[in-house]
Amino acid sequence: MRIKSILVAVLALAFVGCASKQVGQKFDTKAAGQIEIGKTTDSEVRAMLGPPRREKINRDGSKIWGYVYIEAQKTLLSSAKGRGDRLTISFDANAIVNSLDRSSTELK
Repeated sequence: MRIKSILVAVLALAFVGCASKQVGQKFDTKAAGQIEIGKTTDSEVRAMLGPPRREKINRDGSKIWGYVYIEAQKTLLSSAKGRGDRLTISFDANAIVNSLDRSSTELK
């Protein structure tokens, strides 16, 4: 009976020790693959992906937008698991994409 009580307590702690964390807002990574350097405008990007998490406007009128979404879960008995997507887009002074940097990470 004592072993059963200990096992129940350990299982309860494992569930109580669960933590889930989200950073940013999900964005359509497939739509991000349709962005064309030298062609896609900032308004088209906003229509595809929504508002950026971060936006910087430079003195020359160019700008940089950052999209990020991270979803992770950690339990008392395991390491963190989840995934993350990041996208940084630079626009020239005419609001046309001039560079982009994408990455995805899988936590196992």
